Amino acid sequence: MSGADGWAAAGRNPIYWVLFATILWGLYWMPLVFLEGRGFAGVWPGLLLNLGALAVCAAALAWRPPGWSSFLSGRTLLGCGLCGVAVTLYASSILATEVARALLLFYLCPAWSTLIEMLFLGRRASGRRCLALVLSALGLVALTGGELHLEEAGGLGDLMALLSGFAWAVGTSLLFGSPRFDIRAGSFHAFLGACLTGFLLLPLLPSPLQAQALDWALGLGLGALYMLPVVAICLWGALRLPPGQLGFLLTGEIVSGLLSATLLLDQPFGWAEGLGALFICSAAASEAFAGKR
Repeated sequence: MSGADGWAAAGRNPIYWVLFATILWGLYWMPLVFLEGRGFAGVWPGLLLNLGALAVCAAALAWRPPGWSSFLSGRTLLGCGLCGVAVTLYASSILATEVARALLLFYLCPAWSTLIEMLFLGRRASGRRCLALVLSALGLVALTGGELHLEEAGGLGDLMALLSGFAWAVGTSLLFGSPRFDIRAGSFHAFLGACLTGFLLLPLLPSPLQAQALDWALGLGLGALYMLPVVAICLWGALRLPPGQLGFLLTGEIVSGLLSATLLLDQPFGWAEGLGALFICSAAASEAFAGKR
């Protein structure tokens, strides 16, 4: 295979694209914290990014070439919408709790995906897969001490991170094997679900606004340039990769996210976070080996 053919094959391989998106997901806390510093709080940083991406998707849908259809099946609509719900819950959890905890709790996602594949997609409950579930559960216990204090802001952030991982697992499971769709239509419905979820969360989380017009423009622009390609790549990958494998690939975000947050943010990363990371990453690795057998 020539060099050009090799590059072309890599460009068609969803694994490479998902790994690229994984790096960007790991740095997702940066635009959120940046917008928080510009006067947005609570739900607003994530909501603003999603609104910027949604505006571009709506403009793309308005231009329809001959023979192009934006029709999506009910299963695909639900899958895209749940992925959007996951994006908003994840963004809100990053600002409501510590970045490391939000990352690790979200990435129990491979455990949810494995359960879904075993219960609904006919995948066998092998010993290796059961081990992945046990390791994920141990990681959850290590991070939370076995309980969530929902009366505290951090506890609510932990819960949103957990729910976001579950919503992502269900959404990508619905997308895998569904009829192929135009990514513009899929991204539009994902960001529509993300924005609707954000507006529903506004009454639940304190979200004061002290931003200027320039700050709004910056947030919307970041959504169009940063969020849109990341989510679109993941949706494209979800059509082609089993949910367990997709969840494992995305756990690479833990590396870039934890390293960048630990180095650049004054947030603790103690034995509980380290032990949780060890268990959850081990569970993801176990699931990956199970997929190769």
